[in-house]
Amino acid sequence: MTKELQKLILDAGKKLERLDFGEAIGLYQKVLKQSPGNAAASLGLAMAYNRTGKSADAMALLQPLWVATQSAAGSVQKATQAEIMAQVGLAFLQMGNPEQALGAYRIALGLQRSKAIEQQIATLSAMLRGASPLEQLMRHANTQLASGKIPEAVQSLKAALTLAPDNDVVLHALGDALRMAGDFSGAMTCIQQAIVMQPEVAQYHNTLGMLFQNRGEFEQAVKFHQRALKLDPKFAPAMCNLGIALRHLGELPQALKAYEAALKIDPNLVQAYNNLGNVLRDLGKISEARLAYKKAIALAPSYRDAVNNLAAMGDGAGPKKAAAKGKKSASGGKPKADSQAVKSQSAKTKPVSAKSNGAKKPSKAAKKAPAKTKKRSR
Repeated sequence: MTKELQKLILDAGKKLERLDFGEAIGLYQKVLKQSPGNAAASLGLAMAYNRTGKSADAMALLQPLWVATQSAAGSVQKATQAEIMAQVGLAFLQMGNPEQALGAYRIALGLQRSKAIEQQIATLSAMLRGASPLEQLMRHANTQLASGKIPEAVQSLKAALTLAPDNDVVLHALGDALRMAGDFSGAMTCIQQAIVMQPEVAQYHNTLGMLFQNRGEFEQAVKFHQRALKLDPKFAPAMCNLGIALRHLGELPQALKAYEAALKIDPNLVQAYNNLGNVLRDLGKISEARLAYKKAIALAPSYRDAVNNLAAMGDGAGPKKAAAKGKKSASGGKPKADSQAVKSQSAKTKPVSAKSNGAKKPSKAAKKAPAKTKKRSR
């Protein structure tokens, strides 16, 4: 390894320690471009992806890295293998697979003793032993959603709802899954009920705004994304989704401000970079649009929307041509692959419990919350 690559890896490690994930990711990718398969850079990049919620991208790096280290020997190599499996465990956990996470953590512990891993194993073991049928169904649904098995997840969540018909967390989860499955009517019913029960949860309002986007009702979508932000001003996904709705309404300057605000809250929100690229393209700012797409891809190389949007621009796309396309999409045409942001809100939500909210009486504000949406329901 050259001194230049060693310095890049060292600098990337320092950025990672300082939680500057965007810079760390860029440096690790630079190393891998010059030295494909570099183990230190691959592991560091996987760690950065795990820390920014890009578990699928982390896993794509970790699995071949684990295979590559099997032929090596020595205490140093065992330490590296232990770190790889610890990161595999974290990726599995974030993807909603606690059983597989537990297995990976146990392998890591067998390779190198670690109090942190021992604590993680103890916590996961206790959680899995004490999981109620409802929690097991919710966990299974999360695994199915992470695997793209939307119809199967809907069935699991419907089964969960039979166990806890008055649980707002389950209602919201089912509503969001139905939205993804294209059952907008069923989704509307579930999400509205969740809002009646817990009108102060910003994530529920954001999801309802996403549903209105799916229905093509962008003015309504704006209202609910704004409600989410009123409840949680630091809720970056809601700010990003507000930008999408504004762009569809042709409010390009306001959409641009929304995306910039979302990235100020969360500089690692890849959907916001992709959507920022779209609106910049609409405004004829081609070089800035390309840069935004590239930032999204740097954070998540497998993010197809940004990859496709960047490829669609081509080297010959001039500002006038792009601006003309932007005007068409702003006036109601379908824009280039805007991406809704769906991760959880910044505020913590309570865990699922069969007893959750079963006897809670809706407040007057809660009763009013869904009324406006029902008038426009199809």
